[in-house]
Amino acid sequence: MVSCAEKFNLMDANNAQSKDQYHTAIHHYHKCDSTASEVKLGLACSYYHLNNMDKADYYFSQLDRNAISPENVWIMEDTKKQLAQKEENKRRSETIISPKVIPLNNSGSAMCPVYIGGELYYLSSKSLSENSGQEYPDSFLKLESEGKDAQNLRALTNGQFHAGPLAVDAKEQCIVFSKNVLSKEGNKSISTPALFEIKKIDGNWTEPVRLPWCEKGLIYTHPALTPDGQTLYFSSNRTGGSGGMDIFKAVKGGDGQWLTPVAVVQCNTKGDDVFPSVSKSGGFFFSSNRKDSFGGWDIYSLGAEGEITHLPEPINSERDDFSLYQANENTWLFSSSRGSQINKDQVYQFTYDPHLVQYILVDSVSKQTIKKASVQLANFRGEKRTIESDENGGIVISSDSLLAKVEGYEIFDLNGRKSNQIFDLSQVEVLLQPKAKDVIQLKVFDLVSLEPIEGAQVMWGKDSQWQKNVTNESGEINIPSTLEEINSIVVEKEGYFKQKIGVSALKIDLPYIVQLKKAEIGKDISKDLSLNPIYFDSNKSTLNQKAKVELDKVLLFMNDNPGYRLDCRSHTDCRSSKQYNLTLSNARAKSVMDYLKSKGIDPNRLESHGYGESQSTNGCDCEGKQKSTCSEEELAKNRRLEFVIIN
Repeated sequence: MVSCAEKFNLMDANNAQSKDQYHTAIHHYHKCDSTASEVKLGLACSYYHLNNMDKADYYFSQLDRNAISPENVWIMEDTKKQLAQKEENKRRSETIISPKVIPLNNSGSAMCPVYIGGELYYLSSKSLSENSGQEYPDSFLKLESEGKDAQNLRALTNGQFHAGPLAVDAKEQCIVFSKNVLSKEGNKSISTPALFEIKKIDGNWTEPVRLPWCEKGLIYTHPALTPDGQTLYFSSNRTGGSGGMDIFKAVKGGDGQWLTPVAVVQCNTKGDDVFPSVSKSGGFFFSSNRKDSFGGWDIYSLGAEGEITHLPEPINSERDDFSLYQANENTWLFSSSRGSQINKDQVYQFTYDPHLVQYILVDSVSKQTIKKASVQLANFRGEKRTIESDENGGIVISSDSLLAKVEGYEIFDLNGRKSNQIFDLSQVEVLLQPKAKDVIQLKVFDLVSLEPIEGAQVMWGKDSQWQKNVTNESGEINIPSTLEEINSIVVEKEGYFKQKIGVSALKIDLPYIVQLKKAEIGKDISKDLSLNPIYFDSNKSTLNQKAKVELDKVLLFMNDNPGYRLDCRSHTDCRSSKQYNLTLSNARAKSVMDYLKSKGIDPNRLESHGYGESQSTNGCDCEGKQKSTCSEEELAKNRRLEFVIIN
């Protein structure tokens, strides 16, 4: 027989669920008969809507599928689907992040890791007293380290009650830590944590100084310092928060004193928001037991724009996860009670390469994943390698990979798919287009910026049969030809040096990456045109045959780039008088200009100037009675021609 109180609880539970108040509904359902099908269904649906699929599945598994409505059957099936996807996501995520317990000489809980002086410090609820050799009571946390230089810090921070955690700046000159202190509340003595600061002066740590705004009877704990040591974050139940424990910050004033704290309102909730931390690059993290946590405390990040990100599994779990700490660029530590039946916290470590991305390869027509396929990759540097997709069509690769190819499919572009969100372990689905026919694929980039070049003209052909087209906004072009139908490809863009590609370079499986170099105004283009040194006969300004061969390269550049004007500049070494050398260099520069004019270059596009010996490149001077000590090779470097773009 159902009691009257139980009927009211069931009514309250159903009413709360109808208003989407699922936590309240669960509270009332647990006061009802746990064997009743209506109660099990109510709990299953409430946990489903709270995204707790494990508990939803637990209650759904106790129900007869045929006895529930089609709508709830759909919820039951979606629960199982999401659980399967969760396991798959976790399996894939663990290929990038796989936390492992750090073995410590400690039988109790260990938490809140931090490195100081290359030694790992952590809080322990069970360690040896320095005085008596006896174990501390399990309820008291103490600072511990297995390093040889830890005794001094332990003596400064540990006390009669709880001590820690602690935070240190990047230069290890300032430490802020929490330690429980006694205060009077009426006739009672209560122990609450306060924040203390120590500084390193002349290689030694000063005595702890309590921060002035730590009020008696309130909680001040979980300090975190920015790398420059100018901002302090901490957890507290002081006024100004949103309820429970909240996160506050204080900054140092000009006199080096900590100013009055303010709440970090973006991350505070009515629950507990605790254990703030700051990464080496300034990223901000904290832990919270807010509604969307997987269970207990979970770790979150606060972005530059105030956005909150719930870190994924396996960083978070269904147990408490907190105190994330960056040891170096790719190594992270945190605390968790996962894997323990008695809520024992342990220190975990994982490595994370932010450049890795997970892709799932899917056939765009069949929508099936492309399993166990050979995937050819290329990056901006032209480096190529081959990997294999897993049994679910997944690949994990570096984000600098630019292009990829799977046999039988079109080339696909991976550029720009990497998220800027830290610890982004999501899988990016890539739809591969089945290949229709053979094409030659090019991708054109700026050599310096690596930005794709839109509108570059590409010409291809054989003998007198040439075709042309331009690259798209991604710098790409598909040439509908086979390698047998062409013998070269020419790529050009106004403002850049033209590039010619021989057919032999195209015999690869991935697109050919073309990097065009800008033709800069005011710069000598001799090296860009691969000019060999142009020499004149002694004391002469007439061009010999070898010089004309090199000048024909300049001629080709001018014909290919009709918008440019060129200054032909001639220089001599220091032998002979300054006036003679100036006259000779002017004559030589004019000979070069006249040669280009004779080949059809518009005279308005050319200038010539001789500089004589006035612009030596290596300090080889000799004037009057001064004789140069330079070698003939060094003197020859000053006898040069330059071709400078002037507009």
